[in-house]
Amino acid sequence: MRLQIRPYLDQGIITLLMLLCIGFSKAQHSYSTSPSPYFEENKGQLADEVLFQGRIGDTEIRFLEDGVSYARTRPIINGEDTLVECAVWNMDFISPSRFNVHAARKHTTQVNYLKADANGDMIGSVARYAEILYTEIYPHIDLRYYFEKDGQLKYDLILKPGFDLDKVAFNYQGVEQIGVDSSGNLNVSTPFGGYIDKAPFSFQNEVRGQTVIDISYKLLGDRRFGFSLNGDYDRSKPIILDPGALIWGTYVQSSTSGEFYENIDIDSSGNVILGGGSLSTNYPTTPGVYQLSNAGSRDATVTKISADGTTVLWATYFGGSASDNISDIFLMPTGEIIFAGTTNSTDLPVTASAFQSSINGTQDAYLAKISGDGTALLASTYFGGSQSELGFGTNFNSSGELMLVGTTYASTDVPVTAGAIQSSNPGGSRTGFFCKFNTDLTNLNYGTYFGGSNAEFITNIRLDAAENIYLSGSTGSDNIPITTGAFQTTRAGFDDVIVCKLDPTATSIMYSTYVGSSHYESCHALDVSPSGEVVFSGNTHSASGFPTTPNAFQSSTAGSGDGMVGRLSADGSSLLYGSYIGGSQTLDEAYSIYLDESDYIHLLGRTQSVDFITTPDAFDLSHNGNFDLYYSVVHPNGSLHYSTFIGGSDEDRNNLRGVSVHPFEEHVYIAGYTRSSDMPTTSGAFQETYFATDFALWLGKFDNPAPYVSPVEICDNGLDDDGDGLTDCYDPDCNGSGLCPDNDSDGFTDAIDLDDDNDGILDMDERCSDINTTTIYAAQVIYNSGDPQVTPQYGDPTQALGAPDWDGDVTDNPEQFVSVGLNGANLILAWAADLYATNSGDASDDVGILEVGIVESSFVSLRPTAATKVLLDDQGLLTSDANGFYQIGMAGGATVSFDIDAVTANAFDAGELLFDQMKITTNETVSFTTPGTAGPDIDAVEVYFSISCPDRDTDGDSKPDYLDLDSDNDGIYDSVESGSGEAQTAGVLDGGVDTVGIPLSVSDGLSGVDYTYADTDSDSTFNPYDRDSDGDGCDDVIEAGFPDSDGDGQLGGLVPPTVDQDGKVTSGGL
Repeated sequence: MRLQIRPYLDQGIITLLMLLCIGFSKAQHSYSTSPSPYFEENKGQLADEVLFQGRIGDTEIRFLEDGVSYARTRPIINGEDTLVECAVWNMDFISPSRFNVHAARKHTTQVNYLKADANGDMIGSVARYAEILYTEIYPHIDLRYYFEKDGQLKYDLILKPGFDLDKVAFNYQGVEQIGVDSSGNLNVSTPFGGYIDKAPFSFQNEVRGQTVIDISYKLLGDRRFGFSLNGDYDRSKPIILDPGALIWGTYVQSSTSGEFYENIDIDSSGNVILGGGSLSTNYPTTPGVYQLSNAGSRDATVTKISADGTTVLWATYFGGSASDNISDIFLMPTGEIIFAGTTNSTDLPVTASAFQSSINGTQDAYLAKISGDGTALLASTYFGGSQSELGFGTNFNSSGELMLVGTTYASTDVPVTAGAIQSSNPGGSRTGFFCKFNTDLTNLNYGTYFGGSNAEFITNIRLDAAENIYLSGSTGSDNIPITTGAFQTTRAGFDDVIVCKLDPTATSIMYSTYVGSSHYESCHALDVSPSGEVVFSGNTHSASGFPTTPNAFQSSTAGSGDGMVGRLSADGSSLLYGSYIGGSQTLDEAYSIYLDESDYIHLLGRTQSVDFITTPDAFDLSHNGNFDLYYSVVHPNGSLHYSTFIGGSDEDRNNLRGVSVHPFEEHVYIAGYTRSSDMPTTSGAFQETYFATDFALWLGKFDNPAPYVSPVEICDNGLDDDGDGLTDCYDPDCNGSGLCPDNDSDGFTDAIDLDDDNDGILDMDERCSDINTTTIYAAQVIYNSGDPQVTPQYGDPTQALGAPDWDGDVTDNPEQFVSVGLNGANLILAWAADLYATNSGDASDDVGILEVGIVESSFVSLRPTAATKVLLDDQGLLTSDANGFYQIGMAGGATVSFDIDAVTANAFDAGELLFDQMKITTNETVSFTTPGTAGPDIDAVEVYFSISCPDRDTDGDSKPDYLDLDSDNDGIYDSVESGSGEAQTAGVLDGGVDTVGIPLSVSDGLSGVDYTYADTDSDSTFNPYDRDSDGDGCDDVIEAGFPDSDGDGQLGGLVPPTVDQDGKVTSGGL
């Protein structure tokens, strides 16, 4: 049941309800850093009767003891005055049981308020959650509220054995009417318009599939409703109402023979690229593609399916007169598609001047590139020796080189090049190989064997951000190249996983390690984090010996063969995570793995086990028959975040690489192949029903159960110190000196790194002793509606809006900050809130401004029927949305600008863009002076202020604290004194960094750290900058066991001491 707000613009002002709205809110929070919808606990910032509060756009949802309350506001503009209308309506529980209300799935974000509670204490550390649960609201019935991925509010009724649905009754207060439409939806009319609760859906899980239960809304009075279950159902089993996770599902098949699936990729529009194979002669190819018909017994297929699952945009065969398959496929940034596999055909299509134009053995690997529209073969080559080769994985680098990995069966003449890691076959029955070609596949740039004297499969290849190369597979050899210090330097069982990291030239092994137990392990897939940590998946037949970690969600095998998932440190020296995943049967395997931007691990595999682990919110809680697919998500902390079966009543399985999962933004694409006629499909999909005589491809698009965080596009609008058009984080010469500084060498240049020395203390907290957050209310500025070119009219800050609060104590009323008119054409509208400052001439330091955010904003169209659109995320920042709105980054030196770019396919109507509040966070002490009324750019409000605070250098060694690993030179690293408690090497926290350069071990995932800096003696000086941290009169340098002959509390005998590039003392001491 989904809440969908339908706007209704009413010119009346509901005074009583507006007062009720205001009465619910007691305090204004300083800011939020969570981009996802949330429910916030009440610690005194809200009225006492409110337990938790959430928001959808301009509608607040308050959870009370006896029901749920909704409040919606909208501004009405009248000249320079702004009026706010508000409506409140409640959904009350009728005669509920004695129930409990609690929140679940806690966010890492906590919020502090600029408001004291009833005891006079500041309201801080307010928690946020993703779910609200009313347990036993009626006997054996729970009520669960949560937000879907598109931000819509959803509630589920969980009916447990013994429930009586007739007891469930809800009553609306404050609405005009409710009704059930012809589609079974519940329509609710409010003073501000209507919203819809979608028609409910329910089912019971059975051993072999699901039984759909007919359920509908039941009107019990003018504004009261309940539910009716129609038909037979088993009262001894739970009923799940409205799971709603599948967006679309479709078969891709022919009526003869069978189809097989291997891998997918997703383009920027959400269209799906499928790589597979077909035994049929009538696979659904499309006119104009490269190869319309099957040329042999089995041909490879490449298919592009529309993002809505309704259409095959194009599909082509690829192959010769024998058998050809695809093992891996990638979409290149240029739109071209590369794929690799194995062929027995002597007439496989190859291109002119191909590196190898004919087959050399009984079967060879191949690599090919096809145009993005499927019409042209751009490059293709065989690759192999005189025996037999299998092609498994492919990839590419920024130079356009195309890569291939695979395995050779005893060929001693596989092509290799000078500088190869292994120039000859080491003698095994199977040996891996790795090679790189130029972009048109006419030249072998690099080729090497990789193996030992027994047998290997090298099946996967991935690259990290620095284009280091990662290979993985399985090996039974004791003499495969392994490096000193690797996690596991000797083979433990029959076959072990092998993971190897090569430098970008592939001439040096950076690390190579086994991962295994006393039995069999194989690695089917791997992925790499931005910091170089490898995640891998596969299967194990070891009962207990596979290396697991304390945070594993399954520490031992549940059957004779289970899937497994692991994570290696960036240097390959330690296993950061290891877990089994499986049930009690013999064949549970993990085939595909994907590490998303939020560090969640997505796994897809197959299972025979009816007791395979699932989570309560699973799409399908029950095993359906024979083999099922499963989809599981591992939380960054190692717990099982989500797990579900996906299958039908027959065989849903694959061979080595025949399933793939690919999260794309807020959705997950899952593919495999099946003999089941009852796989989940949706109305309007390309092929809703199964009609194949053998296996058919199946593809589904689901809501992403992992939280999706939009990448921070700081680079696109960031600093450009040398003015060459490349922002600093993309510019190899960002300051014109030939260097782009990266002090801690973590891959994030100092211009965008929030922790430049990786000591776990944010630069903003090391640069100056004062962090000053100030909320500023400025005068109203109005552009004449519909014409962005007119001269702005500056309002009088002393009239109508209340006196501005220039001293930052937030004593005046938060009034409208600025209003900007938009016209109805496609245009670029630049609007800037310019902050002019003096910063002692250091224009490279961003004037100490850490954050500027609009706290409240909305777009109000002047069309009578148009919607009010909230343009800000929960952090108060303009978000990039379908209408082209976004916040620009801080624009160099003393000016911070926000551009609203309305260049979009959808024209804007005349309207007003409202900015109600602006917040500025600085790392300087800010003194405000009288604001100006105009400046060099008279399209904005100017706020003048002066700052003075140079970069702090506690020990005076000319190394500022934010780059100094021992800021007070007491011989104890800042990373130790800070109190993080995390592992560290030479003062730098271990384990890689997140997407803004903060060490992962302390990152809260939201541009901050997840711990409080230590201040042992509570003297307001954190331990890293305090030479007597415990205030006992004895300096830390002495207590750490170092001599201090001159008694200055520092290492060394020189003032200032001599330090190295990291701020560590070299003049006697360390």
